[in-house]
Amino acid sequence: MKKPSHLYTSPNGGTIHAYPLTGGKTEFNRHLACYGGSCVFFNKYNDAIDYLGEIEPKV
Repeated sequence: MKKPSHLYTSPNGGTIHAYPLTGGKTEFNRHLACYGGSCVFFNKYNDAIDYLGEIEPKV
């Protein structure tokens, strides 16, 4: 099993990591967006970025 890779850190400290997962004979990536102890998995990187934009305080 491959390790997750760090993709992005926002100015407010939110992070996005890519997780390679295996399902049967297929391997696919999920994206984990985290901020302030709240983490959510997404299928698409852009959805993870949008989530961080919604939950992080505006600067």
